[in-house]
Amino acid sequence: MRLKFILSLFTLLVVSSCSSDDQHELVGRASPYMRIQNMMGETLRMQLHGFDKPALVNIWATWCKPCVIEMPSLEKVAEKGDYRVIAVSNDASRIKVQEFIKEGKYKDIQFYYDAFGRESRQALDASGLPMTLLVDKDAVIQHVFFGAENWQSDDIQKILDKYKVKYD
Repeated sequence: MRLKFILSLFTLLVVSSCSSDDQHELVGRASPYMRIQNMMGETLRMQLHGFDKPALVNIWATWCKPCVIEMPSLEKVAEKGDYRVIAVSNDASRIKVQEFIKEGKYKDIQFYYDAFGRESRQALDASGLPMTLLVDKDAVIQHVFFGAENWQSDDIQKILDKYKVKYD
């Protein structure tokens, strides 16, 4: 009986930690401007969006296991080219992030650095990591994802297909 309760509780936690929300308070708002650094250490004040196409803005850290697990899946989205994938690290060390990028051979994700998440977590009211925003090409937040996702799953693809730019 006790084991059954523990398994039920674990299942509930896993399901609730990996969810998406198209009714979140950020949905419909413009992506906020933030002061973050590029991977060369230059501080930029920027609005995170895809410019000519929608973007997935992922708030993550190297110490966050679910964040690390989902990164290859995000790279596959970036490789396809329908979405600009922007990953904002909340690590304490930019060097650690640079090592992670090099080891993972990430080429298509655009990485940025926000020490301890001071800007990104506050601007986006991110209470946990990873958190990913689907931002349309006009910089409006359309969807919020909480927890690690399999970005190639059918459910996620349905959401992404809804917002990708269609060319004639």
